[in-house]
Amino acid sequence: MKSDDDNVLGKGIEAIFQRTAHLRQGGEKTIELPNGVISREGDELVIRMMLGPEDDIRGAVDVLKQMSDSGMLDDLQDHRKIRSQVADHIEMARMAMDDGDLESAIEELETCLRMNDSPAVRYNLAVMLEKADRTERAVKEYRRVLKADPRDVEALNNLGILYYEKGDITRSMEMYERAVKIRPSISEGMKKNGLFGKRFGFRKMMD
Repeated sequence: MKSDDDNVLGKGIEAIFQRTAHLRQGGEKTIELPNGVISREGDELVIRMMLGPEDDIRGAVDVLKQMSDSGMLDDLQDHRKIRSQVADHIEMARMAMDDGDLESAIEELETCLRMNDSPAVRYNLAVMLEKADRTERAVKEYRRVLKADPRDVEALNNLGILYYEKGDITRSMEMYERAVKIRPSISEGMKKNGLFGKRFGFRKMMD
């Protein structure tokens, strides 16, 4: 005779697979979870969850069942499609920049952020904001990039230049010192361009 725990475990697994059956029908698709991911890898349906120090598999399955019952697992994301769409908007932003239409470039990048809030997209947005002389917001976007990726040398460099131009030498030096620790060659730019090297520009490739 099965125990109540076994019944809960079985029902949880059954609910999960009912909700994710479409993942097994082809395509590289993923459902993101707060503490893991459900994905299709070839012919396999893979569930990965981070367990806390006191969690067991039964508890993890119970959490998944609760998500399934609440409809959270219905939020399916086709990440390949999203990446393609983001790449299209990035290219349109680059083309708008080349045409001198900075506001359209900014709009394209803001659309990207709603689809994929990544440091690379924010970096490009900060570059466009700089070019459009919207420096206060550019500073905020560079700082958000660095919050997500403290080792982004190009963001450190560009933000340091902005601080320098605003007269904030203390913060400018802080950015410079952080950048040099990560990429010592940055210091070579001092010989030709003052405190920092030249500004880094738009990134064509996404992370």
